[in-house]
Amino acid sequence: MKSKGEQKENPKDKQCSIQKPTKVDELKKMFPNAPDEMIKMLLEQSNNVFKHPNKRRWPKEFVVTCLQLFNKNPRYYEMLSESKMIALTSKAILIMYRNALKQTPGYDQNVFQWMHEEACRKGIKECERLGGVSDL
Repeated sequence: MKSKGEQKENPKDKQCSIQKPTKVDELKKMFPNAPDEMIKMLLEQSNNVFKHPNKRRWPKEFVVTCLQLFNKNPRYYEMLSESKMIALTSKAILIMYRNALKQTPGYDQNVFQWMHEEACRKGIKECERLGGVSDL
């Protein structure tokens, strides 16, 4: 007779301890050389593509990327969204995010720091660096 501490192992418990592969694992197996950003995008597409547009939920990184595309060319973003090749955040959500950002007049020192770092990263000589600021 076994004591209370020595309970018989249930074979079902062993099966439950084996972890099923996650969607991320499956995607990495399908696309072994894909960067993590692409895997995340594909995962978000698989989570949202069959949902009604009002029921879709997007992570902040995806919305920010969509907002950058939208700000660059709203007509192209709309065309890409209407093509149904990829599920994107709605125009209304993007405008809401854009309007929620705190904006102040003047120059953002971080932009100039980024420009300097990019020039250094690309190996552009200091005498060949030329940059500008636009309100577009």
